[in-house]
Amino acid sequence: MHKYTCQVTLIVLGPFLTAAANPHAYGLDKSFHRDYLGRLVVPASHIKGKLRMSLEEISTFIETSQPISLSSLFGTPSGDHQYEANAGQLKFSDFVIEHGFSQSHGEQTEGDHTWAGERTRTAIDPTSGTAAEHQLRSFEDRFPSNTEISCKGQVSFYARDRTEAQATANFIRMGFIWLSNLGSEKGVGFGRLHAVHINPPEPQNRTIMEVSLQNGEAFHLRIIAQEPIAVGGIQKRRTNFAETEKIIPGGAIKGALTASLNRAHGFPATKMLSKKDAGAYQGFEKLVEYFSLIRITHAFPALTGKPRAVRKPLSAVRIIDNQELDVALSSQAFPIQGECAPTYFIDWKEPKQEYFGAAVLEEILMTHTEIDDQSRRSLAGNLFTESYLCPIDSDGRTVEWICNVDFWSIEDPNERKQAALQFSKAIQLYLDWLGRESRQVELSVLEGYAIPAMESKDWNQGDLVLLTLQSDALMLDPQAVRTLEPWQDLYDPYAKFWQEISGQSKSTPFMKLVDFFPHQSFKGGYLYHRYLGAAESKQKPNQYRPYYLTKAGSLFKLQITDTQKARECLTRWAQRGLDLPEWAKQEYGQYERALWQNCPFVRENGYGEVAINLVWHWDHALERSS
Repeated sequence: MHKYTCQVTLIVLGPFLTAAANPHAYGLDKSFHRDYLGRLVVPASHIKGKLRMSLEEISTFIETSQPISLSSLFGTPSGDHQYEANAGQLKFSDFVIEHGFSQSHGEQTEGDHTWAGERTRTAIDPTSGTAAEHQLRSFEDRFPSNTEISCKGQVSFYARDRTEAQATANFIRMGFIWLSNLGSEKGVGFGRLHAVHINPPEPQNRTIMEVSLQNGEAFHLRIIAQEPIAVGGIQKRRTNFAETEKIIPGGAIKGALTASLNRAHGFPATKMLSKKDAGAYQGFEKLVEYFSLIRITHAFPALTGKPRAVRKPLSAVRIIDNQELDVALSSQAFPIQGECAPTYFIDWKEPKQEYFGAAVLEEILMTHTEIDDQSRRSLAGNLFTESYLCPIDSDGRTVEWICNVDFWSIEDPNERKQAALQFSKAIQLYLDWLGRESRQVELSVLEGYAIPAMESKDWNQGDLVLLTLQSDALMLDPQAVRTLEPWQDLYDPYAKFWQEISGQSKSTPFMKLVDFFPHQSFKGGYLYHRYLGAAESKQKPNQYRPYYLTKAGSLFKLQITDTQKARECLTRWAQRGLDLPEWAKQEYGQYERALWQNCPFVRENGYGEVAINLVWHWDHALERSS
């Protein structure tokens, strides 16, 4: 299978309006939709929806050399109480309006289309024959009547060969030809589709950069989104808004690579990669065989070429004039400076930067709906708004997401190196789309771990170690926490966790918990139903078990008594992330499925990443500054 792209040009006659979620100017009820760069565009979701509607109307009358499934091309909604994606093969870009030629005005408008008028509409009262009360509407008029508006975009898909790709392109072309109108106000003649031009599908040709891996241990990825991207977050039942996460979880990157690799080899996007099927992925056998052991950390946003961001510890405080200090090394139970009590990071009210070296992303909102086939109006209950992250910061500078990839869990060095090289090749060849709605991205692969935005001190210096979680981690058994008395804190459960994962015996501890600054949260809802609900339903129906996480930024202060043993343990955690405690392995390692199939919060998906001995703690120590 090869990826093909068709360049599409739509010629639309004015007046034309594709309504934005928010008015562009004061006093307007509807404005033309603009992308994050300020260009007038027809959103990809609108093009996709209109094309699907058109093909549904004429599909029974079209004869093709090979059967074409609309469900396969466009995808289908998830079933009731189902959370598996049913994505379609066709991927649309936004269609950018490049110019409009006005026959009546004899001029061509470019860029932001300087012709900017305003149209008004109203409803007529049937009794008085005059304008009905509260029915006057005004909207932006960028293109006068009979203006020929050029909208350019592209459609991408996978096909076995050029013949199959051309058949798909012809099918798409017939759908556009049958389509009569685009955009808003179609009922009064807006957006008449005048002509369609589709270039022959062109295969994607990529240059693969060879990555020099000394032992096949690790490298890092830099991901640049080509359009606004949304990752994680879902529309909750009591609201019609879905908010994206600011980071890209490692599991999302692994999932996107799985889908891309499957499409490229003719399999369903949701097919699980497993050792028994490795032979079907020619040239990527080792990657598929060891895929579940490959660890991808969360990707943090940073300016292009800058170091990878580092999560601030929860031991950070603000004292006087919002000066930021750190209390992890403080010997005071209740530190005071200048007769002022510190405000801890978790209690900062104003907008706060949670990472060292992270980019401040621009965020936009987009509203979507599903159209009822009969009424041609929004389907009841299917109007929702999503937030998207722009690939630029607030100053217009390009942003990239940076993550590390390691292969330490593959014990055989030769197998490890082969899997790493195949991973590098696959991610450069196939990983084009990422996040909700499969947004287009470009990736670069670089050797070694990414340089962090905050340095760390040598672990051999002193007998204290400060570990800061860079991502959420499963640490505490919620059932054990429930048994605590109201006056008890979480010291004992956390001390037990660190003792267990370091492999210490009770008689000879070499690393002991001294202090901690943690933050916990529950993750459940769709995550529970997707990973555990179906598996449990036959054995323990109606049992709801959300995941109990210790949040990123939580800090743990450990005292070392045996430097050599402690260093071995810390090296393992730094390279591979934290291990899951035994209770989690037993709790989620059930139902004859792999652990990651029941629990997404495993280290291979980027969870449990730690930063050790950040220099921040010493350079910004509270007592040192006083």
